[in-house]
Amino acid sequence: AYALLNPFWGWMADKVSSKLVIMIGAFLLGLGFLLLGPVPGLGLEFSYSLCVVSVVIAGVGLGAQLVAAFSEAQRSVVASGFPDNLTTYAMVSSIWTSAFALGAFVGPTAAGALYDAVGFPWSTMFTVGWNAAVCVAALCSLLGMGVCKMNRENQYVLLEGGNVESAISAKETDKLTAEVQAILSQTDRYQSL
Repeated sequence: AYALLNPFWGWMADKVSSKLVIMIGAFLLGLGFLLLGPVPGLGLEFSYSLCVVSVVIAGVGLGAQLVAAFSEAQRSVVASGFPDNLTTYAMVSSIWTSAFALGAFVGPTAAGALYDAVGFPWSTMFTVGWNAAVCVAALCSLLGMGVCKMNRENQYVLLEGGNVESAISAKETDKLTAEVQAILSQTDRYQSL
């Protein structure tokens, strides 16, 4: 399940939004672990078929998160000013792989301690909680990107009382700025005479 949809997740991350894919993956991974326990209070009893379905859901979510997170890391590093070359890709790949390996060590160690402390069904809530946090963070990032795009297109929305219809667009703003600069430069020339 992990590798089955990875080409699709890669296409989605490249063509649509890697943050959206991370959000979907976090939701699916959290849902898979919620059902894997199953967490007490859901009214579900543990069964082999529920375990298989939940592991498949978690695997699909994990694949989405891993593919999109790697894609987002590469894109963010280049956007931050690093050169778009093989050295940068190798650096991102090595840091990402090291972080993944650290998680592969710390995760089972912490899960063992949680299992001893609260049992398996409740210990899955740790993973559910972290994935809920990632899902909310990705959603906030997506909403923030939408607000930033709207503000770039309609720079004076807030100054005009929030009325998008009466707001001055960025193109109109650039045109007005150029006209004001032309008038100021002519005024400077006349004052120097």
